[in-house]
Amino acid sequence: MNFHRAAFRRNPVIIAVFSLSLFALFFSSLQAQRSYGGRPLSMEEEVAYVRSLADYVLELPAFDVDSLLREDSIYHNPNGALRFAHKLFVNLSPGNSGVSFNLDDGTRIWKLGLRSKGAYSLNLIFEEFVVPPGARLFLYNPDKSQVLGAFTSNNMQESGEFAIAPVSGEEILLEYHEPADAAFPGRLRLTEVNHDYRGLMNTGTKFDELNLPCIPELTCEAEYDTIGRSVCLLILNGTTYCTGTFVNNTARDGRPLLLTAAHCLENNPTLAARTVVFMNYLSPRCMHQIRGSEEFSLSGCQTLALSQETDYALMELTESIPPDYRMYLAGWSRDTTTRLEPPFICIHHPYGEGKRYAQTEDSLAFISWPYPADGFDPDSHWSVKQWQIGHTWSGSSGAPLLNKNNQVVGFLTGGDSGGSSGCGPYQLGDFFVRFHKAWDYEADSLNQLACWLDPLSSDLLKINGLDPNEDNPARRISNLRLSDSIAELRQEIPENGYLFGHNSFEQRAFAEEFRQDSNVMLKGIYLVPSKGIKSSSYPVYIDVMQGGGAAPENILSSMELNPYYLEYRSRSFHETAKEQFANAENYISFDPPLAVGNHFYVAIRLEYPSNASAEIDSFAMYAAYHKERLAKNTVWVNNGTEWNSFTSMNRRAYSSSLWLEPMVMNDTLAVTEPPPVDTLDQQIPVYYSSQDRILHIAIPSSWRLPVEMRLFDPAGRLLYLASAEQKKLTLYIPERFKGFYIIQLKERRRQYVQKIVF
Repeated sequence: MNFHRAAFRRNPVIIAVFSLSLFALFFSSLQAQRSYGGRPLSMEEEVAYVRSLADYVLELPAFDVDSLLREDSIYHNPNGALRFAHKLFVNLSPGNSGVSFNLDDGTRIWKLGLRSKGAYSLNLIFEEFVVPPGARLFLYNPDKSQVLGAFTSNNMQESGEFAIAPVSGEEILLEYHEPADAAFPGRLRLTEVNHDYRGLMNTGTKFDELNLPCIPELTCEAEYDTIGRSVCLLILNGTTYCTGTFVNNTARDGRPLLLTAAHCLENNPTLAARTVVFMNYLSPRCMHQIRGSEEFSLSGCQTLALSQETDYALMELTESIPPDYRMYLAGWSRDTTTRLEPPFICIHHPYGEGKRYAQTEDSLAFISWPYPADGFDPDSHWSVKQWQIGHTWSGSSGAPLLNKNNQVVGFLTGGDSGGSSGCGPYQLGDFFVRFHKAWDYEADSLNQLACWLDPLSSDLLKINGLDPNEDNPARRISNLRLSDSIAELRQEIPENGYLFGHNSFEQRAFAEEFRQDSNVMLKGIYLVPSKGIKSSSYPVYIDVMQGGGAAPENILSSMELNPYYLEYRSRSFHETAKEQFANAENYISFDPPLAVGNHFYVAIRLEYPSNASAEIDSFAMYAAYHKERLAKNTVWVNNGTEWNSFTSMNRRAYSSSLWLEPMVMNDTLAVTEPPPVDTLDQQIPVYYSSQDRILHIAIPSSWRLPVEMRLFDPAGRLLYLASAEQKKLTLYIPERFKGFYIIQLKERRRQYVQKIVF
């Protein structure tokens, strides 16, 4: 018999090195964890102050990885967890490490680099993170292909601690910016660095390796889409991965209350402040080969109630949750008669993978945890003797057991349902804490679930779930049909390349068309490339374009996908091309949201070599290929001069849809206020040519790039958003823009606003 208690661990201290449980999210170059805009210094800016990375990069001590892997090969490790990293204790701050300098505008910069040889990723925990308004912290790898931040005073926790998600690679760089007029000096003290020595995501899913195809993806069952949004992946204390559930309360006030197992926090309520929460992490469309988006993460919780005897921890997330995170609050039931009314399901994150599910058609039985020495109260658990679909595994601790009405009736302590190899036979099954037993178990009413989940003292036995944004929910829209086969489509011989990517025709752009019944605002875009190789010479751009006519029209907003940064090492600049975003959901966020009306396009724009003999083959989009004549085409292709529907361009007149899926909400932007006019004495040259409808803006040489340009109508409605990377900005103004408008230019510390008439 093999038995897993998914996250329960006893911490063996080995001279400043702890064993860590497995967490295998390896991040794409898009940001994860909630951040607040901005960018680190460019290499051109930094080189004026710092000669090389050697000035501020610290080498961390080595350790014996082979010895740790030998220990990990013993399946029934006493702490019941698989390790993924070593924890190294440090004590680093601007006063004792790195380099510090001032920019010309007085901004104070602290830079620190950490290198741990052989690490697949590094994650950090600050024991002290107290910064003034306007200060910003960035973390990134040397080529800046992955940048986390900016983290600001909005990320501060009451405890002062701050846990940050992993950054890929063996080297991590910290960069802290503090304004010259800051209200107080920031206090940053880094105390823990976690070295990932497994990197299993780099070699594919763990379930292939462990012969675990019998745990199905949650997206294989559409009926679980809504309730699945309540379940999230947790990293606690930078050492333990578990599963948690957002739960509703009788006041239905949308509080982000998060339920998990107490042993995930090592029964220590203070560790909630070191929690990182990952939402929406699941493979789309039942396609395990596509990694879920990793951009929906938040940090920091406070513990409201915790019981070691009944293994529950109820926390509240301290960060506000944006609407495009699509949080759902699960209902719950204390009615024990429902134990005889299967089916029951468990939604969980085994091994830190995307959401999976298990289902049993059997009734639940009362049972006690089989190991009395662990201190659980007798007769506290439900027994699931057999799953007909799937099973749980390490990392599933805290996962909800849901009845047929999608109400929480229990949460996972542990079990042996995975067997020794995953799909093998097992004896004991799984053990879930009974929700009704935990409800008012503790004598202290403030430490009871009842206190927080029934603030109205209604004594209700059960409540349903809640979407706190139900009045205007964020919707992920798509032109793909459930029956579509999605593939990487190539040009027909003798041509080469991709239908929707770099190809021998040198087609420059591909757009997906979207229509809605009413006006919407764009919160973000999911895109899933089949190929995505970073290239400094041939960047990929995302354009949001105006609809209304027969083809894509004017660009409303444009941004580069995974911006390229130079790496400065050995006293010279180097270029690095890497795969960054292939075979994964990538989410691009728009903050503030962009008004797009009821007809718009999302386009992928590509660059090609100027040399006709050179070839480029670095980007392609997944798409559906419709051979049936009546299927609707939603793809448009630009050959460099004009847009044409894909149907009109292929000799078989087939249609297609790109794997591009916007996140939209009903448009509420018209109620915003316009910015004040003339907030800067300096006059910035703004010239508009009515003949060719071109707007020219000369950005002052003293301003730091990038500069953000926004165009508002008189009511304050945001119509256009762009980022200028050069000192001259040239924009085409569509003919529909006629009359009085407001232009706003913003850099880090200054803004300029001017009225203009088109």
